[in-house]
Amino acid sequence: MYYEHFGLNQAPFKITPDTRLFYPGGARGEVLEALIYAVTNGDGIVKVVGEVGSGKTMLSRMLEERLPEQVEIVYLANPSISPEAIPHAIALELKLDVAADSSRLEVMHLLQQGLLERHAANRQVVVFVEEAQGMRLDTLEEIRLLSNLETQHDKLLQIVLFGQPELEQNLDAENIRQLRERIVHSFTLAPLTEPEIRAYLNFRLRAAGYRGPELFGKRACRKIARASLGLIRRINILGDKCLLAAFAAGIHDISVKQVQVAIRDTEFGKSPKRSRMPEFALASGLILILLSVGITLWQGGFFLPDDTLAPKALSAAPHAAPVTPPRVSVPEQVPPTAPAVVADVAGTAVSIEPAPVVPAMVEKTLALAPGHASVPEKISLPIAPPAIAQHQVPVISEQLPEAVPAKPPVIADVSTEALTPPKKVVSGDDLVNQRLRASKAWLQIADGNHYSIQLLVTKQTQRAHLEEFLERWQRRNDLEQIYVYQTMIDGLPGFGVLYNEFPSMLLARRALAALPHGLQRHRPFIRNVRDIETLG
Repeated sequence: MYYEHFGLNQAPFKITPDTRLFYPGGARGEVLEALIYAVTNGDGIVKVVGEVGSGKTMLSRMLEERLPEQVEIVYLANPSISPEAIPHAIALELKLDVAADSSRLEVMHLLQQGLLERHAANRQVVVFVEEAQGMRLDTLEEIRLLSNLETQHDKLLQIVLFGQPELEQNLDAENIRQLRERIVHSFTLAPLTEPEIRAYLNFRLRAAGYRGPELFGKRACRKIARASLGLIRRINILGDKCLLAAFAAGIHDISVKQVQVAIRDTEFGKSPKRSRMPEFALASGLILILLSVGITLWQGGFFLPDDTLAPKALSAAPHAAPVTPPRVSVPEQVPPTAPAVVADVAGTAVSIEPAPVVPAMVEKTLALAPGHASVPEKISLPIAPPAIAQHQVPVISEQLPEAVPAKPPVIADVSTEALTPPKKVVSGDDLVNQRLRASKAWLQIADGNHYSIQLLVTKQTQRAHLEEFLERWQRRNDLEQIYVYQTMIDGLPGFGVLYNEFPSMLLARRALAALPHGLQRHRPFIRNVRDIETLG
């Protein structure tokens, strides 16, 4: 629902394990490497303990993905399995020819033969026991007996126990001490600290495609830390609800207010008094979703703002009060497009790209405040019947700078092979500083209900390349349309680069679609001016 709003490719905070979003911080990376070492070296029984939602399942999926191909994995995910069924379950997972009515002795014999054959073929078998804290003690003892299957030098069966802290208490029982003595490695997944939570949230966002400034600030992360107790599943739930709340409010930054909304909308964030009011939680969730859907419908074009109907709206002063859009229904289909000249400056040639076909209009000169670059000073629109007044998006001229491909993974780097080596910036009043000052002045007078297009962000270490980027705009007399602000990128200082100001989402969307291919490669997206004001 909020993917386009934040420029995401996928959901960043799904609670189902996705190994592409594995966060190695909070010692998770170190535990994973230690598990890989323990399994590949045949170190017997290994134990991993963590609170509910601490990331044990994600760790087991990552371990399965990172182990060598010669390692076969057997999952025992049912904690209520009986001791007698353990050998049958493992034999069936290994696709051994075991009958349902075979005796335990027969099954153990077939299992040992199958394991010996795999060992001779240089293959290993490891059993992942999930929810081990819920297993009966005699079942755990049966698993311990299976670990006795071995050759003269190697174990035939590796065992990894994944469980909650109750597993530690179960293993303290006197009649299970033999299993406890066989555990050669024991790991604990601790809750994430507040700094780790902030790094985790921003890591997941960038892994999902986000490339703007950090959304979760220090105060918001502190509140998330208190509510989640540092547990990853809770952090994911709160992170998802925070993004939904920000989308419903039409903003891009996550503040304490959005975190409070998210906490109220979760079961673990409620007080006992609120837990007796499920209808309140249902109502708040429905209101949040309805607000989000309403904004999606409005931005998607189901209702047109006034400026699409009355040309004079564009010529208003930039500080004029926003006009409430009328509820005017429009067809679902987008009007056909006709070719228009739009520059793609990845090379020297000018390419032809489609531009929106609009009803006829006459040329209109826009009267703007001095130094205000919300839209180009003059927009020439086609004249063709029927003569119905409607705006066309400002078409970016062929004077755009050369394309600047993104540097992986997600942070745009304004350097490119086509660029000359950047000169060392020594001036205290270079173009970067000039645009920083101009952007601050712009934000002081800009209408918070307007929009801008974020072209890219780049780290401060790439300042020289950013200077080169701005020089290209300056040589084409388009520098006044570019704004630069300071931000943080993965905890490091950096710069954000914006293009122009638009009085409506509709015009911003059209301008975004008209960007040349070289800039589209950065995955630019639309931002509210009021969100940028806090960064400028």
